[in-house]
Amino acid sequence: LGRLSDALISQQKFSVEKYNIYKGSQSLDGHHGSQPFIVDAEGIPEINRNPSITNMKDIVKSMNQATESDSGVFADLFADLFLNSLHDNELLTSALSNAHISTAFGDDSLGKAFEMVAKIISTRELRGVDRDIFFIPHSNWDAHNKVLWNLNTNLESLDNAIGAFS
Repeated sequence: LGRLSDALISQQKFSVEKYNIYKGSQSLDGHHGSQPFIVDAEGIPEINRNPSITNMKDIVKSMNQATESDSGVFADLFADLFLNSLHDNELLTSALSNAHISTAFGDDSLGKAFEMVAKIISTRELRGVDRDIFFIPHSNWDAHNKVLWNLNTNLESLDNAIGAFS
């Protein structure tokens, strides 16, 4: 998926965002574009949900914008990545708060993950992105016993989640 993203960015000149649903995965790593978002079924967790002071975000942003001649290249790089991450987090959180999906994707973890994919896709224009790439982990395929039961259960869940897109 990372190579696909690289091709879309470098050869086709598309704007691409990558999403890991539930946890990170190296499958989205590439050489071009931004780092993948990690999103759960509820969206992006809020940074510092219960700050000790009311203007904590402003203070953190201010601390990371101040650079001095002796700040060092690594400090500047960290501050830049951190501020970009905060900005991207706020943008996606805002976009997802306005996304409403009427389709039922199911109550299991795979259905909830596909519902989040649909919400993210619905915000594509607002985010100014040409293409989105998603990775959704789904375990329990390596069955050493009860193979038929595991296969039927996993395929039914996958079929329901994908079928909701049609």
